[in-house]
Amino acid sequence: MPLSRLANIKFKDFIGSSLKASVVARYWYCAAIISNMKVQGEIKTPIMIEGAILHEEEAQELLSRMPVQKAKTPDTLLDALVFHYAAVKNAVSTRGSLVNSDEGTMYIAILPELGCVGKPDIIDCSTGSPVVVEKKFAGRIPYRPWTEHEVQLAIYMLSLERLGFNPTHGFLEYHERGITDQKRFKVPLDNYSRNKVERTIETVRGLIERDEAPIPTRKPQKCLKCNYVNDCPWKLI
Repeated sequence: MPLSRLANIKFKDFIGSSLKASVVARYWYCAAIISNMKVQGEIKTPIMIEGAILHEEEAQELLSRMPVQKAKTPDTLLDALVFHYAAVKNAVSTRGSLVNSDEGTMYIAILPELGCVGKPDIIDCSTGSPVVVEKKFAGRIPYRPWTEHEVQLAIYMLSLERLGFNPTHGFLEYHERGITDQKRFKVPLDNYSRNKVERTIETVRGLIERDEAPIPTRKPQKCLKCNYVNDCPWKLI
C-alpha cells in the first residue's frame, strides 16, 4: 500500500473496519463461531474470562517495573506504523519489552493490506530482536500448539515484519488452570504461515461481509464447550 494512501486513512477508521486477530484465529477452532458472532456478538467462555484476568494480573506486574509513558494517539494509519516502529526500536535498544494490558496498549499489530489488527501479549526485545510471546490459559496443556493460536501468533509476527523487522519465530506459552505448570512452544514464521494467515483472513471476511456458509467443526466436544451452542444452526449435539 503506497505511503500516500496510508497517510490518508484515519487510524481510528482503520481500527473500526479491520478484523481482529483473535477473531480470525477462532476460525480454526470452529468456523461457525464467526457466523454466530456476527449475529449474537462476542460471548466469552469462562476459561477465556479467567485467562484474561490472569493475563491482566501478569501484565500489570510487568508494567509496574517499567517507567510510565504517555503517547499521543496516532491520527493516520501512517502515523500509527511510524509510532509502533519507533516503540519497537526503542525497546530493542534498551533490551526491554512492550506489554499490553486492559489499562494500556504499548503495541498494536497492524496489517494494512490485509485489514487486520491485534494486541499481542508481549513483544520481548531482551535479546536485541523483537520476539512475540503470546500467553494462553487452558484447561489442559496441549502436546503441540493449537492451530488457532499459531495463526494469531503469525499475524503478530507479520506485523513486525510489515514494520521492517525480521522476526523468525515467536513463542506460544500455555498455562494450565489452577496449577503452576506451563509449556512454551517455539513457532517459526515461514511462507506456509504467511499464506495461511492471508487465506484465513479472506475466508473470515467472506463469512462476515458476504454471509458465506461456514464449515463448522466435526468435533461434538467443541460444541459442548461453546457459548453459542443453544442457538447455533450448525451444532453437532
